[in-house]
Amino acid sequence: MKKTAIAIAALFLINMAYAQQKSGKYTTAEDYKQGKFADKDPCTALKWTASLHFFIECKRESKPYAIIMNTGETWYSKKDKNQITTLWGFKVDGDTYRIYSQPSSKEKKPFRVLKDAAICLYGDNLATKEEDKEGNIKKVTNRSMVNVNPESFYISKTIDGEMIELTKSNLATMVQDDAKLAAYVNSKEYSKKDEISIINQYNASHKK
Repeated sequence: MKKTAIAIAALFLINMAYAQQKSGKYTTAEDYKQGKFADKDPCTALKWTASLHFFIECKRESKPYAIIMNTGETWYSKKDKNQITTLWGFKVDGDTYRIYSQPSSKEKKPFRVLKDAAICLYGDNLATKEEDKEGNIKKVTNRSMVNVNPESFYISKTIDGEMIELTKSNLATMVQDDAKLAAYVNSKEYSKKDEISIINQYNASHKK
């Protein structure tokens, strides 16, 4: 009985530690949805190598180590090279990143999750955003270590769904179940500067 009580108390303390953790790695999209980090190691920075491969600095027992890309598919820590792990994404400095490989590229890279809603919005790794009090996006700026002025944002219908470029045709597909918005996107009045507004309107009326 005493051992059971100790085990329950230990489990409670572990769960409390995870709940208080502000950064870390997500093994799957489901872990991200539940706010469940892969371990208790906080991630402290997103950095880049001279060849523009990226890595995440993390800490374990106050000793820094790095989760780095290996063949564009798997990740490992310098401390535990035998523990090969595929990651869905990570959170660092309050920003969530999804690791994804576009069909045209075999190399995975981090995309910043700018909005997790009915239509998810992603920017490049240094993208920034401004939101109003209701959580609507007012302004987004796309920046990348690889491309100084990237123009492409990406969207998906679910946080673990296929990421596609934010274009007029792709946005029209995303909002096709909203007759009013779909008609506007397909009209001559639509322009590229309307993209974020359309996404805000769709998300407001299609809350998860």
